[in-house]
Amino acid sequence: MKRLFPLIFITVFFLTSCVAYIDSKNRKAESQAEFKVTWNSSVGNKISNLEYDKGTYNKYDLYLPADSTTEQAKHLIMFTHGGGWTGGSKDSGELYCKYFTSKGYVTASIDYTLWDGTHTPSIASLNDELLAAVTAIKIKCSEKGFELMDMATFGYSAGACQSLLYSFTHKDDSPLPVKFCMDWSGPVTFDPAYWSVEAGIYEPELGLLGLKHGSDSEIAAFVEKFSGQNVTVEDVKSGAAEAVWNSISPVFYVKENWVPVIQCYGVYDGIVPVGQQKLFTTVLEENEVPHNTVVFPHSGHGLHCDIDKIRVFKKLADQYCQQYFGI
Repeated sequence: MKRLFPLIFITVFFLTSCVAYIDSKNRKAESQAEFKVTWNSSVGNKISNLEYDKGTYNKYDLYLPADSTTEQAKHLIMFTHGGGWTGGSKDSGELYCKYFTSKGYVTASIDYTLWDGTHTPSIASLNDELLAAVTAIKIKCSEKGFELMDMATFGYSAGACQSLLYSFTHKDDSPLPVKFCMDWSGPVTFDPAYWSVEAGIYEPELGLLGLKHGSDSEIAAFVEKFSGQNVTVEDVKSGAAEAVWNSISPVFYVKENWVPVIQCYGVYDGIVPVGQQKLFTTVLEENEVPHNTVVFPHSGHGLHCDIDKIRVFKKLADQYCQQYFGI
């Protein structure tokens, strides 16, 4: 019997893992189904692989509603994909872009430079790419008979981080004024204190980030990689590195009555620790920034296990469009 116990345990563990995996995939399909719409020429038109700059990754897909004369058609919603800054593509935004375009809005899903062994972008350089994308989208839309007035940003994970940073740093000088931001599971700070096992991040994720031991040398390399600035161990020890990680952290740019935010996060997120989301909520509240926080109580980073909360988000998104686009 003693010999059978390990085998039984392994079998149960394997079966449970398989059931959990299948359940997660099913729930993802269910959550995504909430955004599916009928798509044809009477709804809108997709223009693929437009360029917004000269870089390898600097392309976007544009979704134009069939009617360019409505009030909704004056407003852009720009989606930025996730993927840990090393993967993902604009294709993952198609579902959401078609959903919002079916409601009459112009939408776009953008690619941005990834760490791929050849390219080494920084959070700041990617912020510049988003600015270039907005500029190009505005011009292209005008060519197509759509005169855009303003915009909202929408992003998932790494894309949410970039969307927030763009919204907060370009609120006043964006080619299209940013009226609100929709944040799904986005990192808001690069303070290493929020990237640790104690903060709730998975150990394998820490390994990928190079923060397995949390040493000063690892922290210096982490901040240097994301900031694109030279950061030394001495900078970490002296506290000088704090100014560097703050410069690329969206939460650092929150000001009084700043850009409104719909914030969504999963309680079981082990990729972007929940402590970051709680920090973000606190800072938004302290600065009296209009916001709604949607907590997904059964979900992790992907936000797939709470269909009711997806519906809450959709309702809020409609309300924000009406309120902040002035429709």
